[in-house]
Amino acid sequence: MAGTRSTYTYTSDDGADYIATIDSSNALAAGFTPQAGNPNLPRSYHMRYVLGQHPTTGRERKVYVPTADHALYVGGTTSVTITDFTTTPSAQVSYAVKGRIGERRLGR
Repeated sequence: MAGTRSTYTYTSDDGADYIATIDSSNALAAGFTPQAGNPNLPRSYHMRYVLGQHPTTGRERKVYVPTADHALYVGGTTSVTITDFTTTPSAQVSYAVKGRIGERRLGR
């Protein structure tokens, strides 16, 4: 389950800025900035992300990362605090970063 979605600026590996629509709570945790009139992210692009693992259940969640030099992505940060929607009420949980997956651009 995800929270509300909004548009944010995503910087691709080639340095271009795009608008990406993602979960607002994850965007806040990863340091995204609200979009500023950039073009939409091409459908052939798949954003870079980290895999966060819940400390007790072991469930994994994707947390998209806005830039290639972000501390979450390059290894400077080993956990990310995001909203866990499986509890009532929802709670902030520190997920351990278990993997970093790079951006992919598929053939057009």
